[in-house]
Amino acid sequence: MAVIFDLEEFTTFCTKPQIEYRLPLFLNETFGGICSCLDPNWAEGDDYAFLLDGEAPEHTKFLGDGSLVIWRLPEEVEVQENFIAKLLSRLFIARETFPALAEEFHQKYALADIPRKLRFGIAAGEIIRLRLSKPSGGGEYVGFPINLASRLQSYCRELGFIVSGRIGLSPTSMETLKFKQVVANDMRGIGSEIVYVDELDYETLSSAVRDKHFELVVI
Repeated sequence: MAVIFDLEEFTTFCTKPQIEYRLPLFLNETFGGICSCLDPNWAEGDDYAFLLDGEAPEHTKFLGDGSLVIWRLPEEVEVQENFIAKLLSRLFIARETFPALAEEFHQKYALADIPRKLRFGIAAGEIIRLRLSKPSGGGEYVGFPINLASRLQSYCRELGFIVSGRIGLSPTSMETLKFKQVVANDMRGIGSEIVYVDELDYETLSSAVRDKHFELVVI
């Protein structure tokens, strides 16, 4: 399973004078906040049923203005579905809580143009690990889910959380998680693709944006 997140307006932020003194602090706090949400032992409030049962990410890579994160999904179907559902909820919480984290950083260091929005693209499927010639066994990863996740995070910037329709959960399960199934009708290099978006996010889009980027799924 591949997740790509992007810090919107990060490039503009990096052009600020003497930003190199604050940039590592901002990135550490950003990734620290996201990692807290993804900690298998973390639970929101007292809801310990929300614990994430599964392994830590197999691979993470900084991409300049965001990151690629890859998980190896559990093999048992029921366990896998439970893991995906909880992971999507965790990632959505990370997206929702990021503006407060950014505002706290702004108040602490009085910096303008701090990135205040995270965009997520999420996809599942076969991902191949390429072993490098290093004795340590390091590697890179390739596969359609990585490309798709990248396209999803940058598609319709008015949204900030788009999940592939091939994520491995039924439409009923995604509806329970408050996601709406729609067709992304013009994704660069891919064309049309069934995706899931947060119901409330979708309803807040203007009709012009919805018509431009999405179509309803016809059954």
